[in-house]
Amino acid sequence: MSQSPIKIDVEKVYKIDNVGNVDIERSWILTNQTRQDVDISELVLYVRELGNMLANAKAEDSSGSLDLRPEKQGSEMKLRVFPRINTLSSRQKYKMTVLYQFPSNVHKLGDVWLFSDTISGMNTSSFSNIISNKMDLKLQVVLPKLKKRFWQSIFHESAPLCRELAEEEKSSQYINNTVFEWTSSLFSDYIYRAELIYGVKTNTQLTNFLYALGTAIIAGSIGYVLRQL
Repeated sequence: MSQSPIKIDVEKVYKIDNVGNVDIERSWILTNQTRQDVDISELVLYVRELGNMLANAKAEDSSGSLDLRPEKQGSEMKLRVFPRINTLSSRQKYKMTVLYQFPSNVHKLGDVWLFSDTISGMNTSSFSNIISNKMDLKLQVVLPKLKKRFWQSIFHESAPLCRELAEEEKSSQYINNTVFEWTSSLFSDYIYRAELIYGVKTNTQLTNFLYALGTAIIAGSIGYVLRQL
């Protein structure tokens, strides 16, 4: 079976602020895997999102703004983006990014954030002669750093398991944030679902110890005072 000329990889970044507003970046990285130029003049990429709250959508590549055409389809918004270039040269990479916002989209319960996302494999049927059926996925969630007291700890749980990026792995714009990342490979008929719980929890053993210690100190103080009477 011959290799498809173009491989498309996907990156998706959620940046969540302290009140649950979300900035989203969805990028496609096109790579020409062959030694020949490939015509991509007919290629159109798109995303679908619930359209009622979606705001401030735009698209760009390394040279500036791209043609982005929003289209309402029932309760969804379809955002179609068109490449700036018509030809992808041999071994060339080309990245396009769609940016948009969802106000108050991620919810916080007390000191705990709840996040989930579902990503489907790309439907390549319209361009099956040039696009690979497999893409690599990188999903990142950028969260504000949480404040905790000395008897509390930060925790996170995810399904599937994600990893927290070290300081040197983060983009410079996220250096003061906590960043979690999932990576996977998707075929056109696959669905990838990621879930994350992130927050502050109380160390019950420590609080029980402090409570017992405080009770003992108070009892001892009262006993001392009574003995002086």
